[in-house]
Amino acid sequence: MTRPLKAVFAGVLALLTLKPAYDAIVCEAGFAGVAAAIELRRLGLSVLLVEPRTAAGWEATRALHLDWTAGDSAVTGDFARRAQTMGGLKKGRLDAPICEFVLDDMLADAGVDLLLMSRVVGLAVSGGVVRAVRIASKSGEVPVSARLVVDASRAGAVAALAGATPAPPASTQSTFTVMLNRVQDNASAPPSLAGHNVAVRPSVWPGEAAVEFRAATQDLARARQAVPKALAALRRASAAFKDAVVTNMSLETWPLAWPSLPAQSLPVRNLFIAGPAACGQPGQTLAAFMDHGAAVAAQAAQAAPSLPPAPAAPANTSLDQAPLREADVVVAGGGTAGPYAAIAAARRGARVVLLEQGACLGGMGTAGGIHVYYHGVPGGLQDEVDRLTQQIHPAFAAAPFAHDRIFHPDARKVVLEKLALEAGVTIVYGATLVRVLTEDLPSRLPATAAARPAVRATGVVAATPAGLEAWRCKVVIDSTGDGDAAALAGAEFTFGRETDGLPHAYSLSAGMMSDQRGLFGLNFDAGFCDPTDVVDMTRARRRGLAHLRRDAFTPENRYLYIAPLLGLRNARQIVGDYRLTFADQIEGRQFADVIAYAYSHYDNHALDYENESDASAFWVWALGLWRRPIGCEIPYRCLLPRNVEGMLVACRAISITQDAHHQLRMQRDMQRLGEAAGVAAALSSRLGFSPRQLDVRLVQAELIASGALGKPEPKQLPAPTQAAQLVHETAWKPLAPLQRPVPELVAALEGPDARDAVWRLAQAGQAAAPALAEALKSDNPDKRYWAAVALAGLDSDAGAGTLLEALRGRHDGVEAARHKSVPRWQAAIPLLGRLRCRQAVADLCALLADSSTPLDVLIAATRALGRIGDPAAAGAIEAMTARPDLPAQRFLQISAGVVKPLPEDCRWQIDVAAADALLKLNVLRPALLERHLHDDRLLVRRCAQKVLDAIRLRSTA
Repeated sequence: MTRPLKAVFAGVLALLTLKPAYDAIVCEAGFAGVAAAIELRRLGLSVLLVEPRTAAGWEATRALHLDWTAGDSAVTGDFARRAQTMGGLKKGRLDAPICEFVLDDMLADAGVDLLLMSRVVGLAVSGGVVRAVRIASKSGEVPVSARLVVDASRAGAVAALAGATPAPPASTQSTFTVMLNRVQDNASAPPSLAGHNVAVRPSVWPGEAAVEFRAATQDLARARQAVPKALAALRRASAAFKDAVVTNMSLETWPLAWPSLPAQSLPVRNLFIAGPAACGQPGQTLAAFMDHGAAVAAQAAQAAPSLPPAPAAPANTSLDQAPLREADVVVAGGGTAGPYAAIAAARRGARVVLLEQGACLGGMGTAGGIHVYYHGVPGGLQDEVDRLTQQIHPAFAAAPFAHDRIFHPDARKVVLEKLALEAGVTIVYGATLVRVLTEDLPSRLPATAAARPAVRATGVVAATPAGLEAWRCKVVIDSTGDGDAAALAGAEFTFGRETDGLPHAYSLSAGMMSDQRGLFGLNFDAGFCDPTDVVDMTRARRRGLAHLRRDAFTPENRYLYIAPLLGLRNARQIVGDYRLTFADQIEGRQFADVIAYAYSHYDNHALDYENESDASAFWVWALGLWRRPIGCEIPYRCLLPRNVEGMLVACRAISITQDAHHQLRMQRDMQRLGEAAGVAAALSSRLGFSPRQLDVRLVQAELIASGALGKPEPKQLPAPTQAAQLVHETAWKPLAPLQRPVPELVAALEGPDARDAVWRLAQAGQAAAPALAEALKSDNPDKRYWAAVALAGLDSDAGAGTLLEALRGRHDGVEAARHKSVPRWQAAIPLLGRLRCRQAVADLCALLADSSTPLDVLIAATRALGRIGDPAAAGAIEAMTARPDLPAQRFLQISAGVVKPLPEDCRWQIDVAAADALLKLNVLRPALLERHLHDDRLLVRRCAQKVLDAIRLRSTA
């Protein structure tokens, strides 16, 4: 039986850092909403500002409406002063990135609680008063109590939830803005185009112009699709734009008329209208919006004493059923994989709905600012997209990019959207998946306590600008990136690494331009966050934003844009019918149900391999093989979430281990997965099978026909090195032969292939142990060392003495010069811990007392002592945690661009490692963890709590 659309508030635990009740909740952080929230805080009220986008000030930061006139309110004057100081307000024009910095600073200074990527979708009304609002996000749906509610939304969406009916706008026209750089000074729209509603507006910066195209519609997709022809016409008509480059485009249209919603028409007395629906008549400015927001806030605060206080426990909000629509396939997520899935399915006759939380398609390659292929295999639908992107490139940039792996992000947005619309895909922007509809299935297995119920996904519910909307469908494709749909359906998943639960680092890109590099993006690791929790996502974005911020910007250091999408590399890994492993990738394994290929290297941004898996530390720290190309075939079974029917996972959340994720996460990998999932979904829908029942040979035949399967031609290879090309040319086999005799591998320990030989010997099983033990007697110190490392990989302690010798002698070895590898003595530490070598305890304890010991060696030694389990180490571990001179800062990775590395406070990692090691030694020290339970980073709190729970469990045993 299909479960009803009513659902529990699954996100309550995810949003514990929000208060359960506020004096005021402001809905949407446009200029009016920001001003209202700040004014309410100034008047002493607690305020939650809820914004569905990833940044405040959508009018300037997303619609690129950048006109500014003076306002009357204090908050408006404050904004103008700050923007001018930063260099982002000149001659009545604003700079969009600086607007984002200024608005975020103002909210932070005022103490407003900001929640991004979230939308108000329901109200609890009692006695003509709103008692709570229901907030929907990818974390679920939560009620939050409120005394006052301010609707600052674009079209009065919250007032509509209360029963108000906005009057339609007098006109449906809008403007769509394109920012161009390298424009000749004093450029203007040629007369032939000016008569066609094209205006060229000045910019804060020299050489930049804002070209505004007037559209007959406010529909974003239709306006965007008209841009290439309009740009081409502009270039032909005016020499001033001959060498210009498009550096940013609107993510929302700017309406030339707004819906009307008079305040007196509201059916509840504590709901106030501050958005454009109340003040956004033609000619209204951003300053007028801010003035109105501040005035409404003052009015609301004046009314507050006559209103009942917000309930301490949130009242249940309206759970009206969303209107149910029909589709064959619903693709949740229009990022890197989703558009390819939608296009592939629709071209094969399926009725497809594509739900995208943002305002464009393409994910990291477009909204994420990473408009370059790093690694991955071409072929299939992605080749068509690349070709069409290059075809319209001249409209966006006069000169081609320096490398064919680079593409123009705005051109890519247009192409993906065009192909989807032409295929008949229904695209819903601003749509966040909040529920998956399922029905129970009878299990074919005997019931056990560990058995998970089998379900079939039958549809989805999403929070959209129009409210909650639902679709019943035959197949759901999860392209959310984080496995949101599969998790909502009850699929099993893992998250992060085993030691501390950290996923891959996230980034925040920003666009810049130089004469030497042209258009490029900054790409730096900004820390770690939980992409399944919008509170932590909000914190993460604001932290990345703070690192990009400067007190003042110049034409040389300013940003063209700040990517609206966080660079999230890793979160959930869904457990499917097969879990691809790191060993599969190293061995270049092939599968009968292959649907895609992947190749890259072990692109893990970690610097603390003592906290990674044994295999990861072995591969990178000990062997220095971080850059070695690896790859394999991807089996169809990785797309099938265990115990969930009617669903395919086509994103970085597919069924792979945490280690395997670091190789299989590139844009081309995801695009291939999207096409394969779209083909499978269309076939399943048409033939009446679930994706799991489908004969994979049918999928393979379609992918061979499209060019997505099959050996790529050499001219298609994107690989930057000859070594990487060999991965293609040998059908995904590794560079060295899979099978080599053990004596041959042992002999290689003295040569340049020693690292490959060590890995293979460590996988060879105990049959290799005698030959390795004999190699320990060699006169060659390299051979002895590598034999000891290989034995450690076999969990044999025969070579522990050699590893201990390397530790005591502080042996370096040439592998220390390889990227991310470490000196041999440091690599020996986790290996000695793995072998539980008690002879190493005194040496490891000495490291803990040495003030020159680096952070990662301290943690590695602590974890090794915990694994060895000698109680004599407890005193040294405790003394180490009491040291006042502990190094506790690590600088994160810079991937592209000139930006300072961001420092990360890592004291919590020392304390977690120490508390965990002491627990293994039967010494309980909860205080080491309790001080981290209020860290603003969710993952830190969660890790500390996990070890603390284990300590408390031991104390009561």
